[in-house]
Amino acid sequence: GRMFFAAKFLFLNGTLNISDGCCVCGQNVETYYYDTSSTGLVCHNCASSQRYPLSRISAKLFGVFLTGRYTALKELDIPSECFGQIYGLLLALIKSLFDKPLKTMDNLKYVFG
Repeated sequence: GRMFFAAKFLFLNGTLNISDGCCVCGQNVETYYYDTSSTGLVCHNCASSQRYPLSRISAKLFGVFLTGRYTALKELDIPSECFGQIYGLLLALIKSLFDKPLKTMDNLKYVFG
């Protein structure tokens, strides 16, 4: 539940944009990367770096997190690999939002656990 609210905050803040396929060229690929310059998920050809990879399934689930209602998401069974990818991206985005190391980052493991 808490992970949903963190993702929704980042989405409403404009930190994240989700589209079907690469947000630059529109290509559908097996692995996407978060790109800070486009604030969205991009393919390997459009990525400025290949940090924070999300599989196609994780990217779809992440889109549901950002655009869906919490009541519908409570019923989702999220594979642990997808959870780990989404969790890693969310932590990185929260860190980058504040542009400095936060003492509370270790507490986020407890919050999202």
